[in-house]
Amino acid sequence: MAKVPAHGRLARPRPIAGGNGAAAFQPEWWADGERLSFVLDDSGWGQLYAWDGHKIRHLYGARGAELSRPQWLFGTRSYAVAANGGLGAVSLRQGQPHFELLAPAGGRGRRYPRLEAARIDDPVAFAGGFAALIARPTAMPEVMRIGRGGLTGLASRTAPGLPADRLKGYLSVGTVMRFRSAGKREVYGLYYAPTNAAHRGPRGALPPALIFVHGGPTSMTDAGLKLRTQFYTSRGFAVFDINYSGSTGFGRAYRQRLDGQWGIADVADCAAAARHLAQRRLADPSRIAIAGGSAGGYTTLMALATTTAFAAGSCHYGISDLKLLLEHTHKFESGYLHRLLGTEPGHWRAVFLARSPLKLIDGIRAPVILFQGLDDRVVPPEQSRGMVARLRQRGVDVAYHEFAGEAHGFRRAATIIAVLQAELKFLQRVLRLG
Repeated sequence: MAKVPAHGRLARPRPIAGGNGAAAFQPEWWADGERLSFVLDDSGWGQLYAWDGHKIRHLYGARGAELSRPQWLFGTRSYAVAANGGLGAVSLRQGQPHFELLAPAGGRGRRYPRLEAARIDDPVAFAGGFAALIARPTAMPEVMRIGRGGLTGLASRTAPGLPADRLKGYLSVGTVMRFRSAGKREVYGLYYAPTNAAHRGPRGALPPALIFVHGGPTSMTDAGLKLRTQFYTSRGFAVFDINYSGSTGFGRAYRQRLDGQWGIADVADCAAAARHLAQRRLADPSRIAIAGGSAGGYTTLMALATTTAFAAGSCHYGISDLKLLLEHTHKFESGYLHRLLGTEPGHWRAVFLARSPLKLIDGIRAPVILFQGLDDRVVPPEQSRGMVARLRQRGVDVAYHEFAGEAHGFRRAATIIAVLQAELKFLQRVLRLG
């Protein structure tokens, strides 16, 4: 905290909380201008505190409930302060959101009945209560009011919704699944069973499966409706959306598993997920593929290069050369790679080289398809082109698609459709699906 004198220059700042590896998140002044609230994970879990100018008081949170969030966008929030001092907080418990209300006097927290929400983002105080962006398992995201009776839509004019009556029996709902990875560490993910009311697979046959790897890499996935997932589950695939080591929503220790271990811990978790699906007879062990974009694309390529767990892979604007990524990364993420790879400025070349898929390309034998935007400045086209050229030289079954006008993450409807169609056709061919 620092005072702002009349001349406008900050007075000498003094620390309030944090340090020693603890991360502070969402500092926010209350309406009285005297109290400052913030999330701090010095306990290992992001919990809510308030500072009154003299001392800090714990307001909300406990072990197993996470209020910290990955700050991929500015202004990210996990709690809101009402004008009367009431607090609405969204904690993540094993990656699942829970909304709780704190009384104005900082009284006992009250958890609302389990909301039909897979994700609750950026709560705000609204009309004597609270509102947030809500993602649900079978509906598109919507700004909604949170009340004792549940969720209420706010927008007077909304985009056309999905035809619920026509989609009954076609949408697969994700269920939380836990399994053990290397070192007996517990890992989480969301399993989506093949679902199509009009078709049934052969009796006794196990389905092909896709392991989806989220980007970030210290982001997280949730059970909100994702049409790419439904595209595959409605076509006979099982989908496992993994929150590998390093993902947010499971406490600081879980997130820090990836420090210095990117390309190792995440890959081990994905391979363990494939084994788990096969052991539980949820997927055909000979027809499990892996797919991811950006950082998830990096994990996909590393999994293909360093394990034999997958029959095929799909990489969307993925990282193949860490040195190139360091050269092109933007200011917002400067220094991020060193933490993930356990390096520091001036001493990174050997590690970056050893963990670049392009360097390990001789280990890739499974078929792979790559997609790339030509306007991508984070992972420029030369990253994917280099991989494709080397794979073709080695005789690996590889397909490659470039898209003009697309950057880091595809936005155009035509591109998204083309990617899904090409990816499905490729997987059906290489996995020998009739």
